[in-house]
Amino acid sequence: MTEEPSNNNPKQVKSQIERFEHMVADDDIQFIDIDDMEVIAGYYMDTFRYTRALNAINIGISMHPFSSTLLLWKAQVLLSDGKTDEAIESLIQIEVLEPTNSEMYLLKGIINSRKKYHQDAIECYKMAIINQESPMDEPYLALAEEYKLLEDFNSAKECLEKAYEIDEDNLDTIQDLAYCYDHLGNFKKSILLYHLILDEEPYSFVNWFNLGLSYFNSEEVKKSIDAFDFAIVIKDDFAGAYYSKACSLAYLQKHEEAIENYLETFKYETPEPITYYALGESYEQLDDLKNAFSYYKKCTDLDPFFSDAWIGMSATFDESNKDINGVEFILKAIEIEPDNSEYWHLYAEVNSKLNQFNKALNAFRQALKLDPNNGNLWIHYANFLSENDKHREAIIVLHKAIELEPENASFYYVLAAFLLLDDCIQEALYYLKPGLSLDYKLHYLLYQYIPTAKNITVARNMIDSYL
Repeated sequence: MTEEPSNNNPKQVKSQIERFEHMVADDDIQFIDIDDMEVIAGYYMDTFRYTRALNAINIGISMHPFSSTLLLWKAQVLLSDGKTDEAIESLIQIEVLEPTNSEMYLLKGIINSRKKYHQDAIECYKMAIINQESPMDEPYLALAEEYKLLEDFNSAKECLEKAYEIDEDNLDTIQDLAYCYDHLGNFKKSILLYHLILDEEPYSFVNWFNLGLSYFNSEEVKKSIDAFDFAIVIKDDFAGAYYSKACSLAYLQKHEEAIENYLETFKYETPEPITYYALGESYEQLDDLKNAFSYYKKCTDLDPFFSDAWIGMSATFDESNKDINGVEFILKAIEIEPDNSEYWHLYAEVNSKLNQFNKALNAFRQALKLDPNNGNLWIHYANFLSENDKHREAIIVLHKAIELEPENASFYYVLAAFLLLDDCIQEALYYLKPGLSLDYKLHYLLYQYIPTAKNITVARNMIDSYL
C-alpha cells in the first residue's frame, strides 16, 4: 500500500513528535504545515500506532481538508480497523479531489473484494493500474488474487507475469505464478519457477513439496520422489510429503515401498480415508487380497460414502472367485453414486459372470443411459448379448453405436466379426472397409473375435490392401 514519508533526520522527527504530543496533551493545537503533518502521521503509521496515527490524521485534515494523502491514510487506518463504511467516505472525498489517484482505486478494490463484489474489485484494480504514475507490482498482485478467487487462473497468470516483470525478486509473486501454472497444467513452467524459489530458499519444504507435485503431474515421477525426499529431510514429520511420495512409488508399481510411506503418515497425522484406500489399492496390486480388503473396509468405516472403497472390496472378492459376495459391495457403491456409469458397468459384468442375465441386461442399459459415448461399454454390451445367444440383438446394438459415434473404428471391426459369424460376408466386408480406413492398426480385433477370418480370402485381401 502507500509508502508513508520518512524523514532522514531522526532528531528533527523526534522534535516534531514531542511538540505535537505536547499540543495534544495541553489541548492547544496550533497550525502545522502539511509537510510536517505528513511526517507526524507517517511516523505513527510506520510504528504501527494506529490510534495515534488516526488522531494525527484527523487533526491534519481539519487543517488541510484537501490533502488527498491524509485522506488516503485515514482510509487505510479505518480499513485496517474494520471500519469499512467510514473508509469509503474518506475515499469518496479523495475521488472528488483527485479522480485519478491510483492508490484510492486500490483501496476501493480491496473494500469491494472484502464485500465479495469481485467484478467491481477487478474494475477498481484495473483503474489503479491505468492511473499509476510509475509501474508498481501491487495492483497487479491484487488483481491476480481477485482472478484466483474467481478461478480464472489464466487472467491471474497474466497479471502475475506483469508483476514479475516489475519485480523479479519477489518470491511470493514467483510462488503465486507457479501456482497458476500448476492449475493451468503448464507444469514445465511451474517447475522452473519452483527451482528459482529454491535457489533462494533451499530449505523451503513447502516448495520442495510443490516441486514434487509438479514433477508428478508432468509425469517425471522419479524426480517427484527426489523432491518429496528433500521435503522430508527438511521436515521429517511432513505427512503430506510421505503420502505424495507413496503415490509416486505406487505409480511406478513399487507398491511395497509405497505401503511403507503410506503407513509413515499415520505417525504424524490422524489416518485419512484416502490413505486407507490407497493402501488397499497397493495391497490389491500385490495380490494380498486379505490386507487389501482390510484397508478398503477401514476406509469405509471412516467414510461410509467413499464409494470407490466399496468397489475395492468387491474387487477383492472378485479376484477370489467369490463374486456373489462382491455384488453387495457394488450395490452399496451404486447406492452412494447412482449416476456412476462405471459402477453399473461393473455390476453388469459381475452379474454376467454369475449368469444373472436380466440383472446384467438392465445394468448394461442403465450404464449406457448414463454414458452413451463410452465405446468400450457398447462393445461389452454387444459381447454380452452375443454370448447369451442374442446375436442379432448384438448386431443391432453395434449399428446403434455406429450411429452415435461413426468415427469409432472398433465398432466396425466388431460388427464385421459378428456378421462373419453369421456368414453374412458381403455385409461384413461393407463394415470392415470403414474400420480399416479409420484405423488400420485395430484390424486385430476382427481376428480376436473370429480367428478363422484369416482363412476368408476376401476379408484377408481387403485387410492386406490397406498395408
